[in-house]
Amino acid sequence: MSLRSIARTPHLLCAGGWQRPRGGLRRSRSGWCRYRAVIFDASGVLLPSPSRTAADWEAQNCLPAGTIQRAVLSGGENSLSLKYTRGELTTVEFLQELGQQCFEIANVCIPVDSFLLDLIRKEMIKQLPIMAEAVQCIRAEGLKTALLSNNFCLLNGASSLPLDRKHFDVMVDWHRDGMHKPDHRTYELCLERLGVRPQESIFLDSSSQNLKAAAQLGIKTVKVDDPEVALKELETYLGFPLQGFVPYTCSVRPSMDIPKDHLQKYLENVLGDHTAGPPVLRQFGHGQSTRTYCVRFGGRLLVLKKEPSDSLHPPGPAVKREYR
Repeated sequence: MSLRSIARTPHLLCAGGWQRPRGGLRRSRSGWCRYRAVIFDASGVLLPSPSRTAADWEAQNCLPAGTIQRAVLSGGENSLSLKYTRGELTTVEFLQELGQQCFEIANVCIPVDSFLLDLIRKEMIKQLPIMAEAVQCIRAEGLKTALLSNNFCLLNGASSLPLDRKHFDVMVDWHRDGMHKPDHRTYELCLERLGVRPQESIFLDSSSQNLKAAAQLGIKTVKVDDPEVALKELETYLGFPLQGFVPYTCSVRPSMDIPKDHLQKYLENVLGDHTAGPPVLRQFGHGQSTRTYCVRFGGRLLVLKKEPSDSLHPPGPAVKREYR
């Protein structure tokens, strides 16, 4: 085994072999997984919740708490939120009616244009980094990803959505597709575009009502109150980590894992770094005989190469000679 920028080679044991679990699981690049796709809601999952932004904005402008949320959601099937989602209101019309509703509720004139700009400036540009990294990790394993969004348009017609679309195989825009959650057709359309069955997908949302509708179709659901807690739950379903993404890598295959406690002791000794957390390993997708890993440790990004210690793979290049 050799580690770039390190003077000596560690003596580590490779973890034992593994067997395929029962239950119709599918092979991902790192192991067996029963799921083929993960569906993310934008608001409250990949992006902060707009309701919290509205509450902060009301407090800063000395307005009655909850006014904007009541104005947007009141009216049942004829609420401003659903009418805009179904395409029955333009952005200008939506803002006009929102201002009128807020005036009727609070008996005060509320500058809704200012709220919209504040929403876009403070909330829509703050994509949650841990969620963005999780999406990349999922795609690196060969699974598909989908985004459900209410892509609110600015007054000039431009999109306010800051997410990188290349990270999603499918996007369902309620506003453009004329649907809204928790309408079952929203999830059915998403599954159809993904080409997967409900039982092969996981849906993340912050709304219990939306999750209930998706679960009724057979979709596995994860409620997002705390993003870190939600991702831990998602990791248990998928069977691979959702952090430490590096381009051209995937999670370490079970048969090629390395004991992290041994590696951590070696790195601390050689590098002189004593960190609280263990090293984070990912594996480059190429190479069976010589295994190549990416290691994050103590603020460093390292490349580690290891010859196989079993007889299932033929001997690879002379790693020690290559390292020298």
